[in-house]
Amino acid sequence: MPRIRKQAVIVIHGIGEQRPMDTLRSFVASVLPTSQVYSKPDPFSGSYELRRLTTRHGPRHHTHFFELYWADLVQGTTILHLAQWAKSLLWRWPWATPRHLRPMWVVTWALLALLAALGAGIGLGIIQASLGGPAILALVLLASAFYGFLIRYAGDAARYLSPSPRNVAIRRAIRDAGVSLLRRLHESGKYDRIILVGHSLGSVIAYDLITHYWVEAYRRFQNPARQPQARLEAYEQLLTGPNTGAVGEDIHRRHQRAVWTELRRHGHSWRITDLVTLGSPLAHAAILIARNERDLVQRFRDRELPTDPPQLDRDGTLAFVLEPPIRNDRRQLVSPRAPHHAAPFACTRWTNLYFPAYGGLFGDIVGGPVGPVFGEGVLDVPVSDGTLRSYTLWSHTRYWKLTRGGVGTRPSASAELRRVLDLLFTLDRE
Repeated sequence: MPRIRKQAVIVIHGIGEQRPMDTLRSFVASVLPTSQVYSKPDPFSGSYELRRLTTRHGPRHHTHFFELYWADLVQGTTILHLAQWAKSLLWRWPWATPRHLRPMWVVTWALLALLAALGAGIGLGIIQASLGGPAILALVLLASAFYGFLIRYAGDAARYLSPSPRNVAIRRAIRDAGVSLLRRLHESGKYDRIILVGHSLGSVIAYDLITHYWVEAYRRFQNPARQPQARLEAYEQLLTGPNTGAVGEDIHRRHQRAVWTELRRHGHSWRITDLVTLGSPLAHAAILIARNERDLVQRFRDRELPTDPPQLDRDGTLAFVLEPPIRNDRRQLVSPRAPHHAAPFACTRWTNLYFPAYGGLFGDIVGGPVGPVFGEGVLDVPVSDGTLRSYTLWSHTRYWKLTRGGVGTRPSASAELRRVLDLLFTLDRE
């Protein structure tokens, strides 16, 4: 009897006081609006609050959707956490800020100056004398609501993106939960393919999980390799060829899938084929996960942070030889090769969807194109939802809302997300 082929989709929510399963249910309703979905126990997350949503595309082709829920791990945020993070972002000269973020830098400083002036006015009694008690009460209520918004939303980003001593335990707890879920899914042996989808801050978490779990997976890659590894070598030649800069996205992504298939046939446990990021702040990585652009580039070169395509060795290779040598089927001593510890994107495709931010202010200012930062292998797709929301900050929440269509050459966000996930056909083509 033919084996039932299964794929797993892990959805990682963004900032805010999210409720378990709310993000996952709305996501599945958008990417599979006409399919019957079954809610079943989740044996992998270890949480009684979470369920696995399952759909069937045929008698032997199933997709299981999981949610990596992490909002409960970020507690105790105070104004000091926010102030420390804000200082790291804003306490710099404008020319030390990435060009696309300078308009937001100016606007933020202007708002801070306005708030400082209002605070000084209240302290001196100027506003009280001119506007009276009701105005003071309104300002206090407005300030209280703004403070609550910062703690509930910006606070999550401040705690995860700032590696200060106060935040290290939270960062580790979130990553441990994600790596544990990936490990259990891989070790179950049930899934032929795994996709990570991260929205907003969840996209940064997804990137970190791929970074850390890849190291764990390649260390266990000790099975005999069939020599030669033609697809891995073809990918290396593609990256070092004379026309590297002109390599098309489709060609690059086909090579990534070919390397993934070859590693899988040689015994590598890695099952993650795709990373999909939505409204990703990784577009601003130079100040969010590094001190500045120079620091970010150095961390890429040091292989601390993976790029797409991966960083190559001086000899033009991206694979190292696993030791000790082993005997293949012909009893010959061979040394299997695997992409190095910072090369998960040698076999994992990265697609980034974003609503453009016009002038750095109108649109999804949280996200943006990731390819200019992490490498030309990232497929950046500007999207629309067919409404004026595309030009406002509210677009940040519209990546999987069912919409009537895109605008001009920009596809609908929800339609493009369904295309990128490729849930109905990919497994049948492997």
